[in-house]
Amino acid sequence: MDQTTVISIILTSIAAFLVQVFSLALLIFIQIQHILMGILAIQKFLLFFFPDLEKSLTVTVEEAKNYLKILYFLVSLICCGFISVAIYYLFVGRDTDGIAIG
Repeated sequence: MDQTTVISIILTSIAAFLVQVFSLALLIFIQIQHILMGILAIQKFLLFFFPDLEKSLTVTVEEAKNYLKILYFLVSLICCGFISVAIYYLFVGRDTDGIAIG
């Protein structure tokens, strides 16, 4: 194998890794948006039918920032956990008999 082939394989591997990282980031962003849309829909529903709850449903900007940080952390943790388990079972996962699970 010559040097240009090795370099092209390395660059292709790096590009594939970057695409996977950006795909994971986009997946997390979209999941957060869906969760926020659901929360806002529930809030609007409650405010429409129960206007007395307005004081308890109102969130300040600082509280919203904190909730977003926690939400991003939890969703990222869950996504990375699922990916880690999938990778484990794909490459390492074997039962006690030595037969592949997947």
